Amino acid sequence: MRNELEKIELIEKYLRNELSKEEKLAFEQRMETDKDFFKEVELQKDIVKAIERLGVKNAINKAYRKYKLGKAGFNFGIGSLIIVGIVSAFIWYNNLNTNNEEISKEQELLQLNEHGENIWADADRNLPSQKFVLNGGNDTVIETNGGMVMYVPANCFVDEKGNPIKGEVEIEVKEALNTAEIIKAGLESKSGDRLLESAGMFYVNARKNGKTIHIDPDNGIYTEIPADDIKPGMQLFEGERKEDGSIDWVNPKALDNFLIPVDIYSLNFYPPGYENTLEELCYDVKDKSFTDSLYYSFSHLYSLNNEPIQIVDTEVNFESDSVAYTSEYDAIIDSSRLYINPAKIKSIWSKEFNNTLLATREFEKRLKVIFGTCNGLILDLYINNLDKNMYEIDAIAATMCFGENRKSFLDFAALKEGKVKIDESRSRMLMEHYQQKQLMVIEAARSAWKKYNEENQRLNDIANNKRNEQWSKDFARVTQNFNEELEINLDEAYRQLGKERPRRVVMPPARYGVLVINNGWKNVDVYVVESTVNRTTLDYTDPDTGKKAVIKYEALSVSILDRKKYDRLYIYILPDKVNSFMRLNEKDSVFTENLNELMDYSLICLGYIAEQPYYFEKRSIEATNYYDLQLDVISDDKLNKKLGKFDSNKMDDLFNELAYIRFEIDEEKRMTKIENKARLRNKIRSVIFPCLYYSKEYEYSEQSMKEAEW
Repeated sequence: MRNELEKIELIEKYLRNELSKEEKLAFEQRMETDKDFFKEVELQKDIVKAIERLGVKNAINKAYRKYKLGKAGFNFGIGSLIIVGIVSAFIWYNNLNTNNEEISKEQELLQLNEHGENIWADADRNLPSQKFVLNGGNDTVIETNGGMVMYVPANCFVDEKGNPIKGEVEIEVKEALNTAEIIKAGLESKSGDRLLESAGMFYVNARKNGKTIHIDPDNGIYTEIPADDIKPGMQLFEGERKEDGSIDWVNPKALDNFLIPVDIYSLNFYPPGYENTLEELCYDVKDKSFTDSLYYSFSHLYSLNNEPIQIVDTEVNFESDSVAYTSEYDAIIDSSRLYINPAKIKSIWSKEFNNTLLATREFEKRLKVIFGTCNGLILDLYINNLDKNMYEIDAIAATMCFGENRKSFLDFAALKEGKVKIDESRSRMLMEHYQQKQLMVIEAARSAWKKYNEENQRLNDIANNKRNEQWSKDFARVTQNFNEELEINLDEAYRQLGKERPRRVVMPPARYGVLVINNGWKNVDVYVVESTVNRTTLDYTDPDTGKKAVIKYEALSVSILDRKKYDRLYIYILPDKVNSFMRLNEKDSVFTENLNELMDYSLICLGYIAEQPYYFEKRSIEATNYYDLQLDVISDDKLNKKLGKFDSNKMDDLFNELAYIRFEIDEEKRMTKIENKARLRNKIRSVIFPCLYYSKEYEYSEQSMKEAEW
């Protein structure tokens, strides 16, 4: 329904030449590729031409400005009601285009009127006749030039025996809805000698094959009359023609102020400000699956404690601004009823409640106030009394709140808005459905929330285990690298000293312990170990021979161009004589390490922007400064191929390292989603629960809310 309305509005803008150049181009391209859309545009063109040809365009605009749906309706008998909206306007335009006869000031009258009498009033002659042809077996909505909307239910016309009339039926309408039209028609607002205040006068007659037919009093035509405002106490009078051409208004009846239900999905049942807040936070409010899931997820905070509330006889004294009610409603609100449970909204915002008072614009207005009361009992009041008049429920709701909210419900009650026709058995079934569905929604929300937390905990455990495992691998790799480099350095130191290096023996099961308390001779191994640990140059002189052992460590530094644009940056060196890689440490955007002169090194630089890798490599590097190296974008496949060209022993460790980096990237994305969700829920919670104390100094965390267990 909503998409159709948007499409109609778009077509109207195109025909009124209100689209931008880009919008117009896209619109015309759509007409070329979408045949159905092209037909709709052509139909709209015909409609506009028909309106202009009949000279009623201004009357239509005026009628829509004045028209207020569901405010002054009446019913020939009791029938089903539907919303009219733009769809009804299409039916009317079509009827004007195909079935409505040309309007003339002098009307051609039949010999006998609808009562079979040869008597006509001046108004019959002076008012233009509007004729509509429809199928008596179908539901039809028509709209008059003056803006009256008439819902003609299927089979509402009957013959003299009460049998439904099928096939083509002609309806004639004449109307005088303002003072000027009433005066021009020679009408007056009098019932006998009593002067009346009129909201409009009209004539309706139905014929088949030129013969007047009857309207079923139990399945009548529901009619809406446009009005600038609603005045209480208005009644419907029947016109009685007089010999002098006047009409006397007799047999007054109270107006049936029925409510017209709409498609419930066209209504907005979110708390006031909910969608605006999401828009401010840059979320897509047109994605209803998202807005629904977020809103309904807060149902997990509730337990169910629902006792139905039923309206009994209620008397409302609007003049004294007081309400008399039974003690049945003078109840204490328990904590489980505070705020409006989103599960309740989900339960009623469904097709099952179409054609009930909940599926009306009137209830939509009241729901905005109900959210402000933070009282779930008031919402239950409307849900559990679908067969009652809206104003009766309003009156009770006023007793259950204070201040502006109370005034709002009293103002609603003063409108005396009625009901949607619904039988008792259906009302009872819907109440039962509501109770069951609410339980299901809460249970589903609780289950989903539990699964959400359990799954996050499971993934947290996996991440922690992987981090511990990676830490162990890193420790083992660094230890192995050190031991391998130490062995190389020891061999070289002894070679330079011209001595045979003693080999390590297996540690004996027992050993002596001594405490060294003075300086003295130490063997070369100690100096080599210190040099390797600190990665500083070894410069050792043998005290016996005077020979020197020198192993140089020289500084390497690497900086990357546009360092700040990378989310992650890893710099590796691959020594040719060690079986694994070394990762350089970063300080002030510079990566440093000291290179052993005994080895040849290759340099690998790997950066990530989100999940996209960037790469640079250089073989046989020198101990020098590499400034502003530029990384190039690379695919994962090409990255693996590049790395595969290096020594396979080193690559096993490096590939494991890259796999762990990929895991951390995914894990960071997961944690960001969790954090964003927590921030969103904290922001939106105060909108969903407006009466909740929400301190600026302390924003509730997800964990604190979970522990609070509303």
